[in-house]
Amino acid sequence: MIENQINGTGNLNFDSNRGAVVAPWLAWGPYLWADGTNPRSDGFVWFCSDLSQNDFTHPSASGDQKVAQELLAFFKTHPTATPWFLRPPVQQMSCSVNAEPSTGPPGVAVTFSATASSPGRTVTQYAWTFDDGDFSLAQNPSKVFPVPGLYNVGLTVSDDAGNTVTRTIPISVQTAPPNPNSDAAPDSNSHANSGANTYAHTDADSHPDNGTRGDYHQDG
Repeated sequence: MIENQINGTGNLNFDSNRGAVVAPWLAWGPYLWADGTNPRSDGFVWFCSDLSQNDFTHPSASGDQKVAQELLAFFKTHPTATPWFLRPPVQQMSCSVNAEPSTGPPGVAVTFSATASSPGRTVTQYAWTFDDGDFSLAQNPSKVFPVPGLYNVGLTVSDDAGNTVTRTIPISVQTAPPNPNSDAAPDSNSHANSGANTYAHTDADSHPDNGTRGDYHQDG
């Protein structure tokens, strides 16, 4: 059904711009699989205690909590969910984010950081999704990107009054082109560039139309 809706077949239209709405939006949703206690690329694991001791199939109370946390992160960050899940903020929050590095080869480990504030309120949650099904509720998570592609990492920060602020950080994972001189002896005068590409966004980078601009820089 999901494939049919994507392809525009099967009378499953959900987009009013494409005609009469006859079905809800369908999707695979968050990615709940993990290889037991072997951490996946966002560190998510399943323990035996996360499963019902009756059938080891359905989640236990701790497993329910893990499923709920991942669903919450998905609803708070995915562009198809935020319009109906997040309420309009009563007051403006501020948030600065950083990702280092913002580009790299498959397997690159990216460290994210965020700092948010809400006047007169307390920041209660940082919800991240990494555009591949992985998620984190840590303020400053780390994530490995094993597959080439452009990932639009989403962050939504909430305060104790239900106000939210969202940010998107692009992460580019690219396979290096073949080196035609790979068989040549290394140049004794050459050296590796140890600088790291970073992406940073702060409220000071906001345009008047409330859009955001990413500032890239390289530490030489």
